[in-house]
Amino acid sequence: MIVNEHRDIHYPVVEMSNRSKLSCICWNSYMKSHIASSDFDGLVQVWDATRSQVFVEMREHERRVWSVDFSLADPTKLVSGSDDGSVKLWSMNQAILFLRLLYVSF
Repeated sequence: MIVNEHRDIHYPVVEMSNRSKLSCICWNSYMKSHIASSDFDGLVQVWDATRSQVFVEMREHERRVWSVDFSLADPTKLVSGSDDGSVKLWSMNQAILFLRLLYVSF
């Protein structure tokens, strides 16, 4: 068997564990060491991949969070969407809810 020495081999460098089942993860395209995650317990977290730890945790959703993504215009802002019918915009610098949009059915 011949192995090409110039081939990239991909393998986990760091393992970061979460208490609940993850529903979504995304990389911050500007701050390359930041990863956001959302889970089935309604928790949104921002991880520092270089330190392998959570540095911001936001617990405002009442139900499972399905999606999370960083803003391309402002990499310190993060948006999440949940089964509770809300979309929330977060400020990572202050770990606070910046804006809440709620789905209302008539």
